[in-house]
Amino acid sequence: MKVAFIQPSIRRQVWAGVPDVVNREDSHLFPPLSLMYLSAYVKSHTDAQCAVADFRLDNPSEETMKARIAAMAPDLVVMTANSHDLVNTVDVIKAVRASRKDAFILIGGPHANAFPDMAARLPGIDAAIRGDGEKPLTALIVALASGGDITQIPGLLKMSDAGEIVRGPQPQWIENLDDLPFPDRSWMPKKRYYTPGMRMPETTTMMASRGCPFNCIFCSVPHRFRIRGVENVVEEMLECEKKYGVQEVHFVDDLFNITDRRLIEFSEEVLRRGVKIIWGFKGSPRAVSKESLKIAARAGCVRAHYGVETYTPEGLKALGKVSTIEEIKRAFALTNAEGIRTIAYMIIGSPHEKTMEQVTGCVPFIRDLKPDYVVYSLFSPYPESKAFQLGVERGLWEADVWEKFMLNPAPDYDLPTAWTEHLTKDELVKAFRKVNYAFYAHPATLWRTFTRIRTWPELKRIIKGGLSLVRLAFLKVKGHAI
Repeated sequence: MKVAFIQPSIRRQVWAGVPDVVNREDSHLFPPLSLMYLSAYVKSHTDAQCAVADFRLDNPSEETMKARIAAMAPDLVVMTANSHDLVNTVDVIKAVRASRKDAFILIGGPHANAFPDMAARLPGIDAAIRGDGEKPLTALIVALASGGDITQIPGLLKMSDAGEIVRGPQPQWIENLDDLPFPDRSWMPKKRYYTPGMRMPETTTMMASRGCPFNCIFCSVPHRFRIRGVENVVEEMLECEKKYGVQEVHFVDDLFNITDRRLIEFSEEVLRRGVKIIWGFKGSPRAVSKESLKIAARAGCVRAHYGVETYTPEGLKALGKVSTIEEIKRAFALTNAEGIRTIAYMIIGSPHEKTMEQVTGCVPFIRDLKPDYVVYSLFSPYPESKAFQLGVERGLWEADVWEKFMLNPAPDYDLPTAWTEHLTKDELVKAFRKVNYAFYAHPATLWRTFTRIRTWPELKRIIKGGLSLVRLAFLKVKGHAI
């Protein structure tokens, strides 16, 4: 059996949080880790032939997609779907049906986990899977090859001939992540994946955990939090280094440092094994210490991405954050002191910010933190988040607005992608532009950025990031999309 793991393009993604002009593939691009995990698991547990295709690399036309899919000749097509990306997912489904009409199409991922019934009803697919996909996907391959009953696969949903949803047993979650093979990086093109803050030409991403234990109102990440052993994570880093020539890794976990002790133990293992790769992580500012950051720097940590989100104690409480303003300030001061570059994630236009002055009031706070980069986003009520339900209760949108879209995904659909209770989307975009320019056009930021450049690839990525800010100057709101 031939299995194609396809990452849809981002040509027609629903705008949410960050406008497209600063969120395009030439600004940053990560490998499709979910599909890479699935491919590796299938390869290690079946005789299926696996191929991974990332259509975000060049956003191919419809005809090109058809040709590529026909060349892959898959019996089974697997996609990880996001609710905001369903238009692109449907584009791939149509291309599959046009070139390999009998192929079995399966979707999983965040959309299937949050809206399983909507996922099962997505036009053109054969089934959807909830939960961790590795084991049920393998069971599906075995069943399809042998003619077995796929409706008994845990987490699987499909439409019956009578138009009813048929559900398998409860979905499976893998508790021991160390049991999983490392992601399949054998197909990855060289020097294509990066963020502006990465230094080295050959980079990749990794995950040392799945899920998040916290309950921020804007977040849609599953709360089933599981971590890998540090020995297992470092072994994957060594594979990246020795087998694929990777020079830099970015950990994309929602919470890499559940405690400062976790960061210490990981860094100790990196040093013990002699890993040469430099790395950065995404995590909480409350779970770092001078000791943990000092040893992390020795172990090759060059970037720390912290979820700050807002600049007042009242704002932190309103968003459901557990960090305090004091913890945030302390984390940035300690991290900067160790020479680790800092990235602050900030959300503006949250429900508690009712005026333009409140929305842009983060500017002096950010300058005091002295981060190397700030990733601003507008507060976006993701359909499976607490924020979305809050908007329903306040009459900002209908409870089924996303469900209507999910049943018939189409571009330019009228969807709630910003919190417009107090300010219009046009005003919020102006605020987004203002806070970005207040940071990136400030002389101190420019000086710090260009005096700390260490490699030619880093300079090129910074220039690309700068061009996205130039495009931001010409951004205009058109109806409900940007």
